[in-house]
Amino acid sequence: MSAIHLKQDDHFNKRYSWIGIIVVCVLSFPLHFLYEWLGESALVGMFTPVN
Repeated sequence: MSAIHLKQDDHFNKRYSWIGIIVVCVLSFPLHFLYEWLGESALVGMFTPVN
């Protein structure tokens, strides 16, 4: 592998890391309240944070 190829992979990984962070932050807000909004369903409680 050449140094150029490694540099491209590093850029690719950083880009998708930031995309992942943004997606998690955007989805965490509605998921936090989804359990309550849907009537405290046990099925929803398995996939969302529940107090």
